[in-house]
Amino acid sequence: VIVVRLKAVVNDVAGNGDRDLLTNSGSAQTGTAGGTTSTSNTSSVDVDVVEPDLSIDKSSDIGAQALDAGAVVSYTIRIRHTGNSDAPAYDLAVADAIPEGMELVAGTLSASVGTATATGGAVAWTLDSYLLGAADVVITYQARLRDSVVPGQAMANTARLSYDSNPADPVTPGSPTVAEDLASRSYAAQDTETRSVVLRPDIAKQVIATGDAN
Repeated sequence: VIVVRLKAVVNDVAGNGDRDLLTNSGSAQTGTAGGTTSTSNTSSVDVDVVEPDLSIDKSSDIGAQALDAGAVVSYTIRIRHTGNSDAPAYDLAVADAIPEGMELVAGTLSASVGTATATGGAVAWTLDSYLLGAADVVITYQARLRDSVVPGQAMANTARLSYDSNPADPVTPGSPTVAEDLASRSYAAQDTETRSVVLRPDIAKQVIATGDAN
C-alpha cells in the first residue's frame, strides 16, 4: 500500500464562499514493462467551505431618555455567532471610541471573556478564538457626560468588530506574506448607539404678582 498525504489550504478568493462544495480528484497510473501507461484508478473527495459570521450589538440603559451634563450611561456590547455561522472566528478585536462630550467612568470596563482595555477616549477588546456554540461575549462599561455638553447635542457611539477565519497568525504580525493572506479571510461588523441625546431645557415664564402704582 502506498499512501500519499498532502495538505491544502482553501484560499481567500471570490469563488470560495460559505457552504460551497470543493471537489478534489486524484488518479493513480501504472506502467508496463513495455512502456505503456494506463490509468488504474480515480478517486474524489469533497470539502465543504465553512466561514464564521458574527454579529455585534451595542445598547445602553437609557433608551430614548434625554440626558443632561453629569448623567452616567451604561453601555453593553454583545457579540455572538449568527445562525449562518459555520466555523470558529479568530483574532477578534473591538474598537469603540467614546464620543466627544463623554468620558469613561474609571473601573467600570469589563468583559465576559478576552482582554478589555481603555486608553484615553477609546475602549478596546481582543480575543484569540471564539468557537461555535460558545456563549455570547458581553462587554460593559459606563460613560459620563461632561459639563461641556450643550443642549441638543447627540451622542453617537459606534463599536467596530474585526475578525478572521484562520487560527494561525502570520510569522510577522501586521505584514503577512501573500500565501498567509490568501489563507485567511477577514471580516468586519459594527453597531452604533445613537439614543443618547442631551436634554433640551424647557423655559416657562409666568406672572407671579403685579404692582399697582395707584
